[in-house]
Amino acid sequence: MRMTLVVVFVGLAAGCADRTPARIASHRGDTVVVNSRRPTPLPARVFNAGGRELSSAVVSWRYVQGDRFTVDDSGRVTCDRHGEVRVLATSGAAQREVTVLCRPIATVRLGTSLVLRPGEESDAYDLGGRGPDGLPVLEVAGVASIRDSNVAVLRNGTIVARGIGRTAVDLEAGDCRTIVGVDVELPVDSAHHVADFRPFEETMTLAPGEVRAWRPSTGLTYVHLFGDSAVTASLSFGVLEANCARLRRDYRAVSCVMNTASVVALKNPHNRKEARVRLRLERVVPPKPQSPIQRRTSRDAANALCPQYFG
Repeated sequence: MRMTLVVVFVGLAAGCADRTPARIASHRGDTVVVNSRRPTPLPARVFNAGGRELSSAVVSWRYVQGDRFTVDDSGRVTCDRHGEVRVLATSGAAQREVTVLCRPIATVRLGTSLVLRPGEESDAYDLGGRGPDGLPVLEVAGVASIRDSNVAVLRNGTIVARGIGRTAVDLEAGDCRTIVGVDVELPVDSAHHVADFRPFEETMTLAPGEVRAWRPSTGLTYVHLFGDSAVTASLSFGVLEANCARLRRDYRAVSCVMNTASVVALKNPHNRKEARVRLRLERVVPPKPQSPIQRRTSRDAANALCPQYFG
């Protein structure tokens, strides 16, 4: 038993003694996307002939061909514009060429929002990055995380809704980050049952002279009337016994504090043709405080704002 222990120990010691670099690998493969405009270290891992990683091995880098970007000996590349460069990593006798796609992100789209229903899957999402030239950045090496997996989860570049509520997806690439808001809602069958993330919607065709009315639940509620602008403008639309204000973003929409006597009323005048419209009532859910879009902290620029644009 004692001899077996000695043999195992000697074998492990012999394996650890081989510090000769035999192979250089990158967890991102032979192509690396860089979205930062600051000096960015290129990834490299060194292994010996037995496949053991040599964490203390020194790797040096040099320019091979392509656009002239600054690449220092330690493998930090500065991508100040769109371009491509090939560099060579060397550690002992081991070498590896890497293609660097410089895709710096200078601005990001102001956080967008999605509305989904349980089980529904979104289209592909992105942070809407643009380069210093103002053109969209299509190659992005970023990180996405969702704040509440009970509301939604991430799956293959899309958002899959799970349960009603509100969450957000944090997106980060290069020096910037942004947020995609996600609301998951499930409509109810009566205006009186409107609650948080439980809106009421009804699509209807009003005959000339027809009147419709709904009794909403109490609380702060948005009331929207959707349809052809000429049609909705011709209808008599209002909320009785409620404290209301017109919403700026939509001519036929109001924000109202409803009480037990409130009534939403809609009438198509006798002298008009039939009108097809959609009514939506939704409870106003106050947004949770969110952190401003910021650059990641660094020695030379801590908490500098990342420029935004409206998409």
